[in-house]
Amino acid sequence: PLFSAAGSRLARGLCRASLGLSVNYLRTLLSIAGLCMSVATANAQDVAPGQLFPGQLLNIKAPDSVGWKLLKASPTGMNFYRSGNAANESYVAMVRAFKLPETANQAEFVALVEKGFEALPKQFEVLKAKHEYVAERGYPCARTAALLKDTQAFSGRESLNIQWYALICRHPYQRDLGFEISFSHRGGALDSNLEREAIAFAQGVQVTDK
Repeated sequence: PLFSAAGSRLARGLCRASLGLSVNYLRTLLSIAGLCMSVATANAQDVAPGQLFPGQLLNIKAPDSVGWKLLKASPTGMNFYRSGNAANESYVAMVRAFKLPETANQAEFVALVEKGFEALPKQFEVLKAKHEYVAERGYPCARTAALLKDTQAFSGRESLNIQWYALICRHPYQRDLGFEISFSHRGGALDSNLEREAIAFAQGVQVTDK
């Protein structure tokens, strides 16, 4: 398994969001953020800031702030959730693995990541999105920053915004395996600190040493 067996037992059976191919990763995120909160608040398990979940291929740390809960843990992913201070406000941090097709160069890798936005439900309007290749980890990765509007969810009279940051990488030891580290905020107002929190969460997810 990708993640530890102990971690898998913590939230088995909760909010069974689909973990499919890479083109569905944003749909997965939105299903967690928008549809599973009643399950989360009733059954999710508290985690300590920066709590480590070691695995065979990835070591994962929970977000380094208070109030986070573990929504789901399985051999292919972990989902964390935190309520915001405002009504209808929530945060989701997610790590998941998926089969990743071969790509010939950096441009093809980024193009593959961009396909994640092609199958979004019509209720989500993409206000802006940026995808770029990054080499800082020493293996292929692409960073995505996006702002979407959920036209069917409201805080007062205003529709809810979804800020979303992600790092999608090819595993250096298993080339047919991709993994995504994402961090999102859903609420009426934007969170100006979200990018910093997203970067910190991504730094807490590292490939396990051989």
